[in-house]
Amino acid sequence: MEIIATSGVLPEHRHEQAEITDAFARVISRGGLDEKVLRRLHGNAGVEHRNLVLPIEQYGELEDFGQANDLFLEHAVALGAEALATALKSAELTPSDVDLIACATVTGVAIPTLDARIAAVLGLRPDVRRVPLVGLGCVAGAAGVARLHDHLLGHPEHVAALVTVELCSLTVQRDDTSMPNLVASGLFGDGAAAVLARGGRGHGGPVEVLDSRSRLYPDSERTMGFDVSHQGLRIVLDAQVPAIVGRYLGEDVDGFLADHGLTRADVGWWVCHPGGPKVIDAVREALGLDEHDVALTRDSPAPDRQPLLGLGAARARRHAPHAPARARHLRRAARDGPGLLLRAGAPAGDGAAAMTGLVAFTVVVGLVALERLAELVVSKRNAAWSFARGGRETGQGHYRVMVLLHSGFLVAMLVEAYLRRPDVAPALAWSMLVLVVAAQGLRWWCIATLGRQWNTRVIVVPGLPGGALGALPADVPPQLRRRRRRGRRAAAGARVLGDGARLHRRERGAAGRADPHRGAGADRPPRLVRGGRRCVT
Repeated sequence: MEIIATSGVLPEHRHEQAEITDAFARVISRGGLDEKVLRRLHGNAGVEHRNLVLPIEQYGELEDFGQANDLFLEHAVALGAEALATALKSAELTPSDVDLIACATVTGVAIPTLDARIAAVLGLRPDVRRVPLVGLGCVAGAAGVARLHDHLLGHPEHVAALVTVELCSLTVQRDDTSMPNLVASGLFGDGAAAVLARGGRGHGGPVEVLDSRSRLYPDSERTMGFDVSHQGLRIVLDAQVPAIVGRYLGEDVDGFLADHGLTRADVGWWVCHPGGPKVIDAVREALGLDEHDVALTRDSPAPDRQPLLGLGAARARRHAPHAPARARHLRRAARDGPGLLLRAGAPAGDGAAAMTGLVAFTVVVGLVALERLAELVVSKRNAAWSFARGGRETGQGHYRVMVLLHSGFLVAMLVEAYLRRPDVAPALAWSMLVLVVAAQGLRWWCIATLGRQWNTRVIVVPGLPGGALGALPADVPPQLRRRRRRGRRAAAGARVLGDGARLHRRERGAAGRADPHRGAGADRPPRLVRGGRRCVT
């Protein structure tokens, strides 16, 4: 299965984190609220901005769950439909091309479900298959893509769509001053996302889903979720989430990868759910990752912090073109159990192929460096020959700088290759290798042709044949010397005028006789020859 398009949609009301904190402090019950704790929690969440589905002043006017859920239905359908429509346009598909739609949400109740309502808005086919996913929370994206994968394995000719919509701001509990509610109020935003996928391969999608896996952890029912009360959905958030990650995630990932003949070292790019700084740290420690490996997780939500429950797959697809070449396999690690094994860029098999390409490139650059050292040896030998004949070198000051720049260029190529890991098409790589080999052959043909007079430095040897303008430098190719000689011969056959300029006239027959093709010879402009070059006067 290939992911062929994704789209994310955010509501229009965008606010800085500090502004949201102020508004939340105004609407929440004052009894038992420690405002300093609230501001510290919001400030440490790593959030800069959030988008909300309502104007921020209207949240204090929400009366009950019924009103909040009515607003959920209105805005969730609109955002979800927009996300799917945008993804379809990106993939150059129409609503009638969709064979299955799955829709995931946990922040509202919809009967009929959101997928049916979105299908009606966009005009999906009457026989479209529907898969409503409710209650999955933060793993809805990974689990939803896994369900698309399951369907497309059996129907490789189908197009499947996943839509996730979460309007977390509508679950605000004004009478809840518990620590879970204060933490959640500083993390979650509103928005929707859509993923389009096709069965099989060869559709041009940058991400291929290889497999998925889900795990249920014992006694974890109260780790995360919602309690339903007369006031709506009340957040359940256990402080032991990082401990659960540390206890299970490493073993689960190792077993998942081992079934495909892989290890953690084969994974080049990690996409983890940004469930707060402590959870990200727990994932990094459990998997033995460095900060670079979780940079995407930390950085991607920081400007907007829209940890929409289930955007991991969309994020993976969006960043896939910029993934390093070793990122043949992506692991979407979800702290709650489900995960996806994805591949970006090149076909399966792999991480090993990417490393082989890097090794081959390193060998080529190393051979070029050795060839340059050989040139310096020849240059030093020829320089000694030139100096023994009274040669004078010019440009000594910048010669060492040029050597350093050239060496730095070779080193920079290797640094860029290992840092960026570009995914180079084999046809392009082989054609460039042929050009490099041909260029080196041409260089050594020049060195052999010029013999002792070739050098990487500018050395002028007095007395070597050079013509009226003086001796040419030792490294001037024979072609230029022949051009100089032709210029002198042309000048020698011309008539001297005035200040030494030479006028060269071509013989056209008797003076004044007309040329039927070119006009009268007397009307032809003379040609002035200076140093062997002609210019019309």
